[in-house]
Amino acid sequence: MVYRNGIKTQVWCTLIAYLLLQVIQTKSESEKAFSTIAALLRMHLISHLDLTWVVTEGRRTYPRRLKSRNKSPTAAQLSLF
Repeated sequence: MVYRNGIKTQVWCTLIAYLLLQVIQTKSESEKAFSTIAALLRMHLISHLDLTWVVTEGRRTYPRRLKSRNKSPTAAQLSLF
């Protein structure tokens, strides 16, 4: 009854947001995944940046690790004693 209008509104808002993200992805000609673009835009939603710049140029950089810090399970278990 009353809930149907709320659910319809949420579905329409989700569809509109999806279509806007698709337009931004197509316009920027980015090869990034849709989920990556959605995460980037979610992080920069309140900043005054050009969205196509955020998708094409804006990115996080992570330093590459030369050596893995993960130990084998037995070494980790033995270090507990």
